[in-house]
Amino acid sequence: MSTRRALLAGVVAFLTAGCAAAGGGFTATGPSTITPSGAYRVETQPGADKEGRPVVSGVVYDGGGRPRVLLESLDAAGKPIAQQLIYVDQDMSAGHAYFQVRPNTPGLSYRGTVQSVQSLYNGAP
Repeated sequence: MSTRRALLAGVVAFLTAGCAAAGGGFTATGPSTITPSGAYRVETQPGADKEGRPVVSGVVYDGGGRPRVLLESLDAAGKPIAQQLIYVDQDMSAGHAYFQVRPNTPGLSYRGTVQSVQSLYNGAP
């Protein structure tokens, strides 16, 4: 692990612990996945909206641009039962982007991976 990644992991752990202690913020309970290139990390957290319908909150770290996340609904054994593509409508200029979506097929847990990224360079929207 590079020094930069180790430092980033320490900062994320510190901030997550601080947010949890303060009673707010994002605390991932689902699996954290890293793309094969190591450029992006996605954390997911299952929850429910005001009407009790399932929602998935997540955060994408590192990289740049506007990520498209492949969200997989998982069964009790951790095997995918459904997939959907999430267009994250935030750029990652701050080093992270948040998303929240109602899954098409609810699962017991969720796994997100960055499928593609829309570039924001050279005049791209």
